[in-house]
Amino acid sequence: MVTSAFTSPTGPGFAALGLLFFLGATPPALAQHRLRVGLQSGLHLSTYLGGEARHHARLVPGLTAGIVASWPWSARQGLQVEARYAQKGAACPDCSYLFPGAGPAALPATYRSRLVYLDVPVLYTWGPGSSGPGLYGLAGPQISFALGRREWVRPSGEVPGGPADMARPADRRVLMPVTAGLVGGMGYQLANGLGLEVRVSGDLTPVFRAGRGPACLPASGAGCRNAVVQVQLRYLFKGRSAAGAVAERPTAAAAPRALPPPNWHPRWASPGPTLAGPAPLDSLYQDSRFQRALRILSVLSWLHVEWSPGPARPAPRPQPWPTQPASRPLPRRGPERVAVP
Repeated sequence: MVTSAFTSPTGPGFAALGLLFFLGATPPALAQHRLRVGLQSGLHLSTYLGGEARHHARLVPGLTAGIVASWPWSARQGLQVEARYAQKGAACPDCSYLFPGAGPAALPATYRSRLVYLDVPVLYTWGPGSSGPGLYGLAGPQISFALGRREWVRPSGEVPGGPADMARPADRRVLMPVTAGLVGGMGYQLANGLGLEVRVSGDLTPVFRAGRGPACLPASGAGCRNAVVQVQLRYLFKGRSAAGAVAERPTAAAAPRALPPPNWHPRWASPGPTLAGPAPLDSLYQDSRFQRALRILSVLSWLHVEWSPGPARPAPRPQPWPTQPASRPLPRRGPERVAVP
């Protein structure tokens, strides 16, 4: 049984393996784009399709809420992964049920169920709304984990929730623990993070185990599958990838600091008066006659420096000729005395 659940295309294990393969084959470019995480909540309209239920089941409302993570691959493509609490089920107004104490014959009854799942869809998105504001489409597989089951049966014509409304035992083991299906829909994303989505999802695997089924339908439950129409709102928080943060950080070598404009002044300083037109000295310097006069003055100043006599220098004072000093007589030495022994 365990092997067939993972090898059969309709088994829940086969769908789970496909979901894991899809996640493992995600392109590595996801890590280089902005990741956005958000919340979502909406309304379910669900029913049973297939098998004996296709002639009896009706839509019933339910709630859904969860978290969503969105990775844009490019400007028009992306991947969206969710984990949602979802209420599903169906209603059958024209079924029959054997009520206890009412005799051996089955009486006309109304059946209603509430099934609780944890839905994990992995969706491919395309369109401008995948990475920014705009319209987008989505499609992909979904794995659902059964969390609970409640069923109610009441005689036809009785008020819902009245004393005649009988609750069936809440046994989750009647349900398949894991179901697999497909999701498709469209949505619109706003620039402020709000978005609206409309989806349709259907299971490929049955809701009930073999030999089990809803209370008012044949006990086999073969081919009975969940089908859901969903309308939900979502809000995506702003996110930033690590690669984008490094690329946006300026460096001194790559981007030199720009100089302030000519009229720049600090925020704490007063800007002061500003002139409506060019400065007077600038307009005077641009005059051709003023420039010609400057050239003439430059030439005259150069001639004056080159041809003007230098300052008078005093004549050098004569220095006396150095005379040779007179030689001093050597001191006279007396006769040497020799001691006679």
